[in-house]
Amino acid sequence: MQRRPWISLVAIAGVLASAAGCAGPRVRPSSGGGQEYAVEADGLAPYEASDLIGTKKRALAEAQKAAVEQVVGVHITSRTRVEKAITIEQRILARTEGYISHYEILKEGQEEGFYKTRIRAWVRTSQISEDLKELGLLKAPAPGRPRVAIRLEEFIEGQPHTQATAATALAQGLLEQGYQVVEDPAKAELLITGRAEANPQTIPALGGFLSYRALLIAKVQKAGTQEVLLTISEQAPAVDASSLIAAAKALQAAAGLAAERTRRLAQELQRRAKIALTVRGVKSLTDVNSLKQTLEKTAGVEEVLLRSLANGVAELEVLGQSLVATELVNRLTTSSTLALELTELSGNRLILTFK
Repeated sequence: MQRRPWISLVAIAGVLASAAGCAGPRVRPSSGGGQEYAVEADGLAPYEASDLIGTKKRALAEAQKAAVEQVVGVHITSRTRVEKAITIEQRILARTEGYISHYEILKEGQEEGFYKTRIRAWVRTSQISEDLKELGLLKAPAPGRPRVAIRLEEFIEGQPHTQATAATALAQGLLEQGYQVVEDPAKAELLITGRAEANPQTIPALGGFLSYRALLIAKVQKAGTQEVLLTISEQAPAVDASSLIAAAKALQAAAGLAAERTRRLAQELQRRAKIALTVRGVKSLTDVNSLKQTLEKTAGVEEVLLRSLANGVAELEVLGQSLVATELVNRLTTSSTLALELTELSGNRLILTFK
């Protein structure tokens, strides 16, 4: 039976509501290394009296997926969950058996036309984190010097130009603007893609020199997403006695103008604030979920990233414009859904503890 998305949404809601009631130890070492967290989750399947065994299996599978979904949710941002929903479904949720070391059925039975199963599952949180990282879903734009990868198609008079003249000139200009240029897009926060082409133009009285004009059209987007931060369209002419050199000069000039267009973007990214947040006394994934939700609703916060979760300590990065550490402390310590107290405040580094 094909999985119905709306069933998954019901299951997720059940997870968030039921996880808080998870009794007993909630974290333990995993046999394969790392840690496992106990998660309670609900799964629903349409009740079919003629196939009760199949109905039970489908409800159990939904509960297992909901348990893994909760762990995925504390590691990635809400934006990533939406933008990469298909990847997460196919590469993570399709193999829940690899993440759940053990489970027990807490309750099951027919309920308003559905069969509902509640489980307590021990989920290999460390393994999920590693797999999300391998898929490139844990990256975040870094403040300071953002890493950028360049992918330009280049042509001269309609023929492919394989010497990467424009890309090289663009890379040099980006370095001067404060970017880090990397070859592998998987290691970049920004990706520049586009096309550059140089064609001859007829200009009289050049005394034997040849004139070429280059057009470079590109876009700058967050790597791994469809979010476009900047579009670029630049033209530049050049002359030389050699047609190949004239074309190359035109490509270089257009790329130089394109790099200049990114100056303001680099400055904005460099102004982006980052606060390192350490939270001690974490007893369950529900604690982390509540913390992330509170942070994401805070003015000025753009992204919240979980960097590690081990031995009851969560390490997070809070990214946004004009963040003030003292304001963040006030928001967290006065929240009605959290019980946090300040342990240490030093610059843009906070340490809080669950009471």
